[in-house]
Amino acid sequence: MVMETYDERVPERFWRKVEVRDSGCWEWMGARGGTMLHGYFGFGGKNRLAHRYLYKTLIGPIPDGLVCDHLCDNPPCVNPGHLQIVTQRENVLRSRRAPTAINYWKTRCKRGHPLDEGSFYRTKKGGRQCRACHVENSRDRRAAFDPEKRLAVLRRQRERMANLRRARRAVLSLPPG
Repeated sequence: MVMETYDERVPERFWRKVEVRDSGCWEWMGARGGTMLHGYFGFGGKNRLAHRYLYKTLIGPIPDGLVCDHLCDNPPCVNPGHLQIVTQRENVLRSRRAPTAINYWKTRCKRGHPLDEGSFYRTKKGGRQCRACHVENSRDRRAAFDPEKRLAVLRRQRERMANLRRARRAVLSLPPG
């Protein structure tokens, strides 16, 4: 359903590009761009993010250093009721798609060690490195040069791979959620 003009402060051509969804989202059907496919609206000789334009027009200014977070997690939505003004960090960490958020909320490393305070250190690029994995990797690198220890390293690596395969099979065989 295409929206009718709800507010005179917003041009009619804006509303012609908005469809109301059953979810309550006001889906932007005009130009989209960026990695998240946000809507763009040309106004005053400039292309503007449609959701920010509507928020500023109907609600008020967005303070410097803050961004609009889509509470509905639907970037083309322009419904001001679905937007909340937050910091960029909070916006990224709320996302279900951003790799930064996915890694931030992980509680275990890829080998299953817990990632709680003290069990990891920060890399030069700001990432988390599991201390237990670091110790194992260092030990394995040193042992690779010692022929007597090389077989033990290979056995541990095979065991790790087998554990990963078992864990993947267990996750894939879980009933849907």
